Amino acid sequence: MPTTTKMPGIKNNPSPELAKAIKAWPSIAPLFDTPVRKKDVNALYAAVDVLVDHVGDDENHPLAGFLDALSDRLEAYENEHVELPDVDQAAIIRYLLDEHGLTQSELPEIGTQSVVSETLAGKRELNTRQIAALCKRFHLSPAVFFPNMHTEAAEDIFANVA
Repeated sequence: MPTTTKMPGIKNNPSPELAKAIKAWPSIAPLFDTPVRKKDVNALYAAVDVLVDHVGDDENHPLAGFLDALSDRLEAYENEHVELPDVDQAAIIRYLLDEHGLTQSELPEIGTQSVVSETLAGKRELNTRQIAALCKRFHLSPAVFFPNMHTEAAEDIFANVA
């Protein structure tokens, strides 16, 4: 019979991967007081993947706090060390047109077909109303249009835009 690691609050025996994460927690916890090192990033992503598989959306899961802490650490690392390129609004619009099989005249959120053409040609930029409307229609976060802005900040800006 295989040995399993027991943890309060976990009713079923955890998978070997989860058991490994649980067993490693005491040695990992002190790392939360130090900055994430580049050499640890891939291991942290792997740990997050395993935890997501087990925790899912259950905020009451015993490891939900651990998952949140790891995710926060990785987000802080990315915010400091990963610079996203400037977004090309025309490329986003082209992608949306292609992905949804639409023509330029089928994007009233931007305006008339000529306004869409000018935007695709780089002669116009999208305004906040247009971005908000595209986000609503295609279920996008406004952060798609502002990759260097924190997701919540981008969503706060657009929360009251009709």
